Amino acid sequence: MRDIRIKEKLKEAKFISQYNEKKKASSFFSKKNQLFQEMCDESEFPTTPFDEPIWHELLEEAGMKTKKSKEILIDFAKRITKISGTKMCYKQKTMKSKILVEEIFNFIKKEHISTNIRGFISEIRTIAFIFPQEIGDEFTSIHAGISGDTLMRFQGSLSANRFHIVWTVEPTLPTYAMDDELMNRLHVELRPSEESVLKHTENVCASLSLSLKDNQNVFVESIMEEIYKYFNTISQSEFEVGLLRKLSSIPLVHVKKHKTFVRAENIVKNATSEREIVPYLIQAPEEYAPFYKLFRLLGMTDTPTIKTYAKVLLYFYKDFGKGRLHIEQIEQVEKAIKGLVQMLQTTMVDESQIDVDESQTESDESQTESDESWNDSDERQTESDESRIDFDESQTDIDEKQIDIDDLILMTTDYRLVPSSEIFLETRDDERQRIMKNGTLNLLADLTIFSLSKSQIEEIFMKLPKKLRPFFANTSIYEEVISTDELFLNSDIADKLKDYLTSDHFLKGILRLAKYNASSRNRQMEENSLLDIESNLKTIQICTVKQLQTILTLNTRRLNETEVSKRCSLDKKKNILYFTSFDVEAVKWLSLYDMELASAIEPLWNGNIEKDQILKILSKIDLSPLEFSKRLDDIGIPPMEETGIISFVPLPGSLVPKDLAEYLVPLESIVPLKSFVIYSDWENAQRYKYGVVLDVILSDEQNAEYILNVGSSSPSNMHMSELFMIKEISEINSETFHLNDDECSHRNDLTLNAVMRFRMNQQLNPQPDEGRRWLQQAKYDLEVAKLTKKNIDKELSKGYNWICIICQQAAEKAIKGAMYTINADEVQRVHSLTAHIPEGDTELLPIACQLENTIGSIEKMRYPIYRALPADLYEKEDALEALQVTEQIINEVQEKYINSL
Repeated sequence: MRDIRIKEKLKEAKFISQYNEKKKASSFFSKKNQLFQEMCDESEFPTTPFDEPIWHELLEEAGMKTKKSKEILIDFAKRITKISGTKMCYKQKTMKSKILVEEIFNFIKKEHISTNIRGFISEIRTIAFIFPQEIGDEFTSIHAGISGDTLMRFQGSLSANRFHIVWTVEPTLPTYAMDDELMNRLHVELRPSEESVLKHTENVCASLSLSLKDNQNVFVESIMEEIYKYFNTISQSEFEVGLLRKLSSIPLVHVKKHKTFVRAENIVKNATSEREIVPYLIQAPEEYAPFYKLFRLLGMTDTPTIKTYAKVLLYFYKDFGKGRLHIEQIEQVEKAIKGLVQMLQTTMVDESQIDVDESQTESDESQTESDESWNDSDERQTESDESRIDFDESQTDIDEKQIDIDDLILMTTDYRLVPSSEIFLETRDDERQRIMKNGTLNLLADLTIFSLSKSQIEEIFMKLPKKLRPFFANTSIYEEVISTDELFLNSDIADKLKDYLTSDHFLKGILRLAKYNASSRNRQMEENSLLDIESNLKTIQICTVKQLQTILTLNTRRLNETEVSKRCSLDKKKNILYFTSFDVEAVKWLSLYDMELASAIEPLWNGNIEKDQILKILSKIDLSPLEFSKRLDDIGIPPMEETGIISFVPLPGSLVPKDLAEYLVPLESIVPLKSFVIYSDWENAQRYKYGVVLDVILSDEQNAEYILNVGSSSPSNMHMSELFMIKEISEINSETFHLNDDECSHRNDLTLNAVMRFRMNQQLNPQPDEGRRWLQQAKYDLEVAKLTKKNIDKELSKGYNWICIICQQAAEKAIKGAMYTINADEVQRVHSLTAHIPEGDTELLPIACQLENTIGSIEKMRYPIYRALPADLYEKEDALEALQVTEQIINEVQEKYINSL
């Protein structure tokens, strides 16, 4: 039809009958168009006979709708909005929506050059005519999700490719409503909100944590990868604190091999299977390696940390409760505690235990040394040098920020979990048994099963912040002596034991052991620690009693069922060693009871020496200083530097330097136990001696009586009016005491501070009057020896050994008298003659050696410890030579040291 006028007339003509009404051709849609067939009712197509194909061309000329237009597409979209609430089946509705969306996409792309297309897009994107993405059975088996008949529009709706990360919290456009070219123009949301994905992650992980089936692993892996990818795109700086905290609390790490979900803080990248404590500590799943950066941000570590194991123990506490653990739980707890102590062994303060180090690579790394050490034998070994775990103990305490936990949970001896602030740490075997027998205190389980020595255990927990440390029983539980009969017996053993423990060679030996023990574990032995050991040894009071019974106390409260009878016991508060002797010779006593004595005096070295090391030297009371030193050499203990063996602490009962006497002031206030005080000598009021406070008997603060260690077998009682102290350091002449305050200010003991300053400054303490007294007594002894020999000669009896004994005593007193005239501080409580020869005296030394070679040891002269009796070992000639050499020694001292005064 070429005539335009006819065409125009035809378009205006109403010639198609429908419902008794004539309608124009433009009122109908062509049935040949697939979109129209889907979207239109039958009444919208031409009626008979115009529905025949022969009429199609005429109707098209007359204006029948044969092609889609923006108006038609907008109309169709609005139609779907209307039919969404009808009874039409859902599948049919969604099919209409799908076809329309596809046609709209094609239309926009075809008409994209047209200027009018913008208006169409602006309108079509606001019409809600799209049904949301359907949630398949695989997804609903995890979570029902958000779906239904609610129509969606392009604008503001979430793209279908985000379905995996939001389906439980919000719908997305269906996959057919996706076109990468058009998403931006249609204002489709390409990224869901962080809150939505967070909530969705909670939903998915909560559901899967309860019921993850074997056949779901592959499907779940695809879901979780999408979630991880989303959060992985957020940089650490963009993460809000609240979001990070919430995300960290979700068990979002899928561990396929264990069919479980855990928090990122439960994941350790380099953990081995043997090191896992499922589900609390698990090796990072390799299939998710691309997301390790995210996991680190949420709490994963490359290697276990202190916090890792502390958290595991806290989980146990919450999950297992406060009751007694069963065997499987005990094994898990022991595994976590072992990891904790290993981390405490190796942790450096400047290494973060919490913050993620973004410089860490995400590549697979070889296992660290700590992983290798974990795989060592887990057999429970007893304490020995070979079984100890070596570690660097040079670190300082760990800062609270490095752990960031409120409670540290530990296991007790009766297999319960208890916060560390309610638990006691006791490493001494006897005391552990007594506390366990009492049953009222929480006692830390035995950690020596992890091949740790007792001192290592205490040092490990000392690294913790104070709020996380257990109570250290050795400083909180006190052993009280409750039965001594208040009777101190005169005892040769007590005197010998005191002379031995306070001797210069034993002290040097102990300090050598302490330094060796520290260096063997990469520690630096502080000078203050050495001074503490020296002070503890030198000020010890040793008392012999008939009976000895002790009980444990806590805050002055006695602990029932802890009473025991003992061979020896140390009162730590007073530094008194009580022991029962039963008239056994000193060497024999030590050989029998060295184990008990070693346990009793262990607190004297403040955990710096192992008990087995002490036992190697403790019973060697009969060795000379030179032999004792060689003994230490033989067992591999290196000698100390000369600068480290100067004695700073005076012995109780020793003489106060005359240069310090002018600084004495009366004692007017109460001083703590174990403090030094000064008293005047009973025989010579102008001569002063040191005493150490053992106890205070108070009537009132101005009328106190002190019990003092004055160096004798029994303590002495003195009223405070008889006692003195040395002035404040600041009041003393700075030229005399010019050392730095820090060198001795670690003690709250003014008198001892002043004395130590004096000695550290290498000031001598000459006591010529005391030297004369000792030499005079030596002369008396020699006369007695001569008279005794005459009597023995007359009776032709045995007993020349006693002449040798008296000569040894006379020579010792003469030589000590010489030393008193030079430096009283060098006089030691040993019976060695050569030990007291003044330095540089090459004439006196060979004479003293000659006498020692003649008479032998004191034990040989006194006790029947050899096959022959002492009376049979010494002949008249031996006694005669001893008398002659002793007289020579006395004369040498008289001429060289006394006559020159």
